[in-house]
Amino acid sequence: MPRIDELEFDEHNEEELARHGIDPLQVYAMLAGRPLFVRNKRRRAATYKAIGLDSSGAMLTIAITATAVPRRWRPVTGWPSTRGEVTLWRKHYA
Repeated sequence: MPRIDELEFDEHNEEELARHGIDPLQVYAMLAGRPLFVRNKRRRAATYKAIGLDSSGAMLTIAITATAVPRRWRPVTGWPSTRGEVTLWRKHYA
């Protein structure tokens, strides 16, 4: 499970998240809660997917990857969680 102390945002990943209706504050809120980290599929830009609730109760999935700085992670993209991702999160926290 990744240990995250800091997130790396720039115009590129902020624009990518915005295309899916997500802003950085939602990512911070989701990661501050009880996210479930799962390994991403092979050959994807992100190593993990974080699944969890933002401050409004929306379930989000954020693809993240490590940076060269320990404990600093970069959100690559994100989306409203799929039904399967919601089920996985609920099973883990039930």
